[in-house]
Amino acid sequence: MIQINKRSIGVCILLSIITLGIYSIYWMYLLVKNTRSIQKNTTSCTGEMLCLIFVPFYSLYWWYTRGEKVKQGFNEHDYASIGNGIVYLVLAIFGLSIVSMAIMQSDFNSLKSETHTEQRRAFYNSTQHLCLAAMFMALTIVLSMSILSVPVPGGHLYMNDIPICTAALIFDPITAMVVGGIGAFLGDLFFYPTPMFVSLVTHGLQAAVISLLAHRRNGQLSDAILGVAVGAVIMVVGYSLGRAFIYSTPEAAWLKLPYQILQAVVGAAVSIVLCYGFKLKAAADKVLHR
Repeated sequence: MIQINKRSIGVCILLSIITLGIYSIYWMYLLVKNTRSIQKNTTSCTGEMLCLIFVPFYSLYWWYTRGEKVKQGFNEHDYASIGNGIVYLVLAIFGLSIVSMAIMQSDFNSLKSETHTEQRRAFYNSTQHLCLAAMFMALTIVLSMSILSVPVPGGHLYMNDIPICTAALIFDPITAMVVGGIGAFLGDLFFYPTPMFVSLVTHGLQAAVISLLAHRRNGQLSDAILGVAVGAVIMVVGYSLGRAFIYSTPEAAWLKLPYQILQAVVGAAVSIVLCYGFKLKAAADKVLHR
């Protein structure tokens, strides 16, 4: 039985609009996994997602080639598909990739459902996944409060990097990006809205990159350390540039820079200790994959 992620197309489009396109990245991730499932390809799709996000025009190549492979896979399983490589390519050229996503999702939704046991297992795992992700997002929001921060010249030293980095070491890149980006965004929105969009982009990218690097070889410690180190650089650079832009002066960024570095280092170090010293990652994996 092919493992297919089925989704309500209307809900996916609505969430993509509400989250300013962030959910569409997660939706695209599910579609990439579906295209691999129908080809019986069990390898990681990390490289494919990175190319789709960062490599110019790769999406045009992806839509055509994967569209043809999906159509071929449907034919092999005696299913009719609406989309094909040419249709997806033309839509993508005219900036209508979301229509391509809707068509491809419609095709996948038409596939035979999983067995009742598989549906129950998938629901259980998704529930655990959602609850655990929500917990880390709540921690990120709470630790964005000024009352729980340390006043420093130029602002405050926040501890929200700890749950963001920890979540990135535990979850897949898309979930990590949502926890880090949306969590930090909401924390700023509730308590200090000025840098909320800087937080959305910086912490979202930071968490996604940490997760990608940390899960390259089944979560080895060396990969996790590399991930949080690169994530710390992204956080410091992102916030420094963001503060210089928001306050229209580089002095604001330079004033906070030493404490921004300290915040990044503390978040990276504590997350490694929690996940590998106190075995938090192993415990979370058991919950997510039981």
